[in-house]
Amino acid sequence: MRIVIHPLTIFLFIILTARGLGFLLFVYLLSVVLHELAHSFVAKKRGYALGRINILPYGASIEGSSQDMAYADEIAVSLAGPLFNLLVCLFFVAFWWLVPLTFYYTEIIVIANLSLAVFNLLPIFPLDGGRVVLALLSLKLKRELALKISKIIGLAFALTLFLIFLFGVALWFFGATGTANGTTNLRTTNFYALLVLGLVSIFLTAGVLAANKNDNYKRAIGRLQKYKRARYGLICRDIIIDYNLTLGQALRRISNSYYYNIIIVDENFKQLKTITEDELEQHLINYGFNKQLRDV
Repeated sequence: MRIVIHPLTIFLFIILTARGLGFLLFVYLLSVVLHELAHSFVAKKRGYALGRINILPYGASIEGSSQDMAYADEIAVSLAGPLFNLLVCLFFVAFWWLVPLTFYYTEIIVIANLSLAVFNLLPIFPLDGGRVVLALLSLKLKRELALKISKIIGLAFALTLFLIFLFGVALWFFGATGTANGTTNLRTTNFYALLVLGLVSIFLTAGVLAANKNDNYKRAIGRLQKYKRARYGLICRDIIIDYNLTLGQALRRISNSYYYNIIIVDENFKQLKTITEDELEQHLINYGFNKQLRDV
C-alpha cells in the first residue's frame, strides 16, 4: 500500500515546525496513518482491498470504490480505525498507572488518538461514523434512500460545526467577557483552534455533498496471486457451502492459497449444483455481495 503526502501537508509541517509544533503534527499524522492501516487490515481480513493512503492537511483518506460491500463488513471496516485509536488510548492510560512519569511524554499521543476517534465517529458521511449510519440504514432501506438520509444527517452536523465556528469567531472578535458566571474572557480563545474548526466544517460539508454510493471498498479478487502460485502447482479443493449464505459470505470462506470448486447444498445436505471459483466471482459482479446462493 502506498502512502502519498499532499504538498500542502508538507508546507503545513514546515510552518508548524517553525512555530515549535512539528512534533504535535507528526504524532497526529502518525495516528492518522495507523488509523487508516487498521481499516485496511480488517478489510483484507474480510476479503477486500483498499488503495493508497492520501495524507492531507486536515487528515487522511484511503482510496477504494465499490458499492458491493456487505453491510456487516462495511460496519466492521468503518469501526476498525476509531477502535484502534481508542485501544491506543487505553494502552497508554493503563501504562500511566504502572509508570506515572510516562504521562508527560505520552499525553499528546492519547490526546491525538482520542480526538481522532471521536471526530471520525461523528455521523457525517464519508467519516467512519457516517459509513456506519449508512450501512445500518441500508439494512432496512434501499441504498439510494439510505445515502440521501445519511447526507442529510451529515450535512446537519457539518453545518452545526460551522455555526459554532461563526459563533466562536464573533465572541473572539467582539471580546465577549463572562462576568456573573465567572467565565474567562472569551477573547483569549485560541484563534487557531477556531480556524481549524472552520476549515474542518467546510471540508466536511464538501465531503458530504461530494460523497456517493460508490464511496466504499473494492473486493480483492486475488487472481494474479493465484496465477503466480500456479507456476509451482496450485492445489484445487472442494468446499461445501450452505445455499442460504450470501455470495459475499461464500467468498470469505475462500483462501488465496487454493483454487476452489464450490458445492452448494440445501438443509438436507442435498447437492444442488457445483460452481467454480471463477463462476462465483462472475455472480458477484452480476448480483452483488448480498445475494443468497439459493437465488442465483
